[in-house]
Amino acid sequence: MSNLKTGMNKDVLAIGGLLLTLFLLMIIVGITFVGAGALKKVVCENADSSYSWNQSTCWQYENATGATSIDAITQIAAVEAVVLVVLGLLTLVVIVGLFAIVIKAAMGFAKSF
Repeated sequence: MSNLKTGMNKDVLAIGGLLLTLFLLMIIVGITFVGAGALKKVVCENADSSYSWNQSTCWQYENATGATSIDAITQIAAVEAVVLVVLGLLTLVVIVGLFAIVIKAAMGFAKSF
């Protein structure tokens, strides 16, 4: 029974660490969304006085040409996409680790009966 308790303590610590990691990854994803959006807005509005950021598009109102493309915004979007893919993969690894611990604990309970 003592080995089961020691194993469970390690599993509980591992689950706590993985949940904390998952929480931090979610915070980083949120900061990435907010930060990239704000950065795109600043780049759009600083590029030219006739540009304005509307939702997720840079608009040029002076010539009524509508949406305009700025290379810096395209590059920011590319970096944002790469960062979010990497963070998504890390999140998937953490979730798989959580499931592995839960399954291991369930197998331990099954063996104890």
